[in-house]
Amino acid sequence: MNEGKPIETFEILGVVLFPFRAVPGYQAAGINGALIGCCLGPRVGAQLNTRKVRTNEWLQLCCVGRILIPFEAFSGKTMTEIEVKEGLRK
Repeated sequence: MNEGKPIETFEILGVVLFPFRAVPGYQAAGINGALIGCCLGPRVGAQLNTRKVRTNEWLQLCCVGRILIPFEAFSGKTMTEIEVKEGLRK
């Protein structure tokens, strides 16, 4: 989020072919990362070993997070800033 990290191929494919959302999470964190990646997004699954899942990411399951997260990104917050503020680093 706003840190200049390029979008990965599996993130693009995951928009059209749902199972591809699990691949980055599986590569980084195994089956738990794959399950989180399928439900909450490929980057969340891929970062599961390094940080906790945010409340706003869990809220995506009821569509509230899908509104809140883009507003955070639009306001210029980076994921690094959010990790420090919310104490998400493992």
